[in-house]
Amino acid sequence: MKIMSRLILSTLILAHGACGGIGKSSGQLPVNAAGTKKSDSNGSSATSGKANPEACLKETDIAEAVGFEVRKIGGGYGRGFLCSYEATDGRANVSYMELAASQSDQLLDEMKSTAKPLGAEVETINVGERGYAYGSNSGSRGIAVAGNRVFSVEVSPTGMGPRLGAKKDAVIELLRKLIA
Repeated sequence: MKIMSRLILSTLILAHGACGGIGKSSGQLPVNAAGTKKSDSNGSSATSGKANPEACLKETDIAEAVGFEVRKIGGGYGRGFLCSYEATDGRANVSYMELAASQSDQLLDEMKSTAKPLGAEVETINVGERGYAYGSNSGSRGIAVAGNRVFSVEVSPTGMGPRLGAKKDAVIELLRKLIA
């Protein structure tokens, strides 16, 4: 089974257990794309980047990049684990993971095989030491190698809510935030 598929499944299982079931709120409050909290946060969102390497990116970081409100649904157990978010209107999921750079070739092969049936082309991007991304209406994904780590970001529509469109630029922005 592919690395990304296993990690997404693990996150869904964790989200299911943490939320008491798929589709139920995690209790965290959404933020809008401008980063304004809709109401007081419970403080469970962690800081991003090097300030707290054990945590997922803040919901505001994700919302600013993708352009829609999100809530965290899984992860935060340390880098190397998948962090995932869902759009508050149900239209998309956003996830990222950090793994050993030795897995970058496998991730790139998986990304290429996923992009092809979507009619998308994997392009080289200027992120990290080696970066690649694609975008389509059916999903956008990117990977970047930095030092001994590889970061993978995916934005995928759920088929619910307004049309998502290609989010390659958002994927690239999130990769830059993760590497910073």
